[in-house]
Amino acid sequence: MAEVGNPTIVATLTVVVALLPMLFVSGLMGPYMSPIPANASAAMIFSFFVAVMVTPWLMIRIAGRAPLHHEPGGGFPGGRLGRIYAAMARPVLKSKGRSGLFLVLTVVLSFGSLGLLYTKDVAVKLLPFDNKSELAIVIDLPEGASVEATDAALQDAARAAMDLPEVVSAQTHAGTAAAFNFNGLVRHYYLRAAPQMGDVQLNLQPKDIRSRTSHEIALDLRQRLSALPIPEGSVVKVVEPPPGPPVIATLLAEVYGPDPDTRRAVAERVRGAFEAVDFVVDVDDSYGTRARRLRAELRPADLDFFRVEEADVLQTLRLLNGSSTGGLFPSRRGAAPDPDRGRAAEIRARDGRRDAVDAGAGQCPARRARRGRAGRRGRYRRGTRLVLDLPPQRL
Repeated sequence: MAEVGNPTIVATLTVVVALLPMLFVSGLMGPYMSPIPANASAAMIFSFFVAVMVTPWLMIRIAGRAPLHHEPGGGFPGGRLGRIYAAMARPVLKSKGRSGLFLVLTVVLSFGSLGLLYTKDVAVKLLPFDNKSELAIVIDLPEGASVEATDAALQDAARAAMDLPEVVSAQTHAGTAAAFNFNGLVRHYYLRAAPQMGDVQLNLQPKDIRSRTSHEIALDLRQRLSALPIPEGSVVKVVEPPPGPPVIATLLAEVYGPDPDTRRAVAERVRGAFEAVDFVVDVDDSYGTRARRLRAELRPADLDFFRVEEADVLQTLRLLNGSSTGGLFPSRRGAAPDPDRGRAAEIRARDGRRDAVDAGAGQCPARRARRGRAGRRGRYRRGTRLVLDLPPQRL
């Protein structure tokens, strides 16, 4: 007990001190990390008391006062393994010089092994890459892109993915959230419902059939997707299910500042630093590419000349740039019409009539909105202008 007592105490305290800082990890990873140091430290302390109290008591109760065994003929105890140890240890412990040289050699080799981490001959990774049977492609087009443009980019990405022999099927989602897993729940993929957002869900062959891991397939897929003809400012990301707890991003930088312009300028510099690193890929930001703005000016003189009202012009502009329902078109398959899929505006006449807007309404919105009704003269003052700031929508 005197020979192993102190090393056991030191080893127990070393493990506890090494794991205890994980208890103070905050943020999203805190709830996942906190049980590890708590349970491991408690287990080490409990095992220490078992080793110094319960184990000796059990040996006395089981072995009792049985006589000690000795090797016949004065041999070294321990059998064959003991004789091998004696043959190696006796020359080292024969003199103080040999003992000191052995100690120095042990220290040099121990610290020299740490140099393999610096030279990157040995890679250290907390969690290895997992080998799943699914992958995802996330595409973000510039703000203001249409659903049709997003779907076209998704179809190109799906065709590039289907060229891989390990990909079994692909499913695209344009302008709507795809079915999300635990990783998508943490990354808020269920909020991806804008027209410029799209996802591609890929199903791979079972891992016992294919020779490549899902990580190797993802690396190959990323190279293929780099040649896609997508609009400038788009972001394409290949998402792998993480082997451990999911996070918002593998490398995330949060920028705080007094005003939006300062935050955007600092974020641009941070993004440039990310892109300068070779192994950092799929760099994205939260503000994206701002859409082109259209400014419409309504002059009272023009409204009086064309005999239209201000409300009619605004409704027509909403028709061209908004998301109101203008009419229901029956499905070819006989399904019930869905009013949420309409992209036209609904114009209601003030006298109770309801006029459907045809496809030609976009040719001259000011003339086709409410023709035939006299405008109210004197309603607008000279020099009055109504300025609208509307995001464009591709028709």
